[in-house]
Amino acid sequence: VVKAHEYIYKQQNTVDGSKVEDTLGEGSLVPILNQFVKKLGPFGFNSFQILVIDFMHECDLGTWKSLFT
Repeated sequence: VVKAHEYIYKQQNTVDGSKVEDTLGEGSLVPILNQFVKKLGPFGFNSFQILVIDFMHECDLGTWKSLFT
């Protein structure tokens, strides 16, 4: 993310340019730093590991209904 910021703001590349896209990779990441990353990143904290997976999008609605009824 820091490298993408450098490409955008210091080297004046476009946000959807090849340098920025190649740096961020295929994960659809956006070049934004939040407070979790700024404050806890130096201690090895990975903010992606605390995100809850939405299982509703992984299963069919009928499967959820049969599970809870």
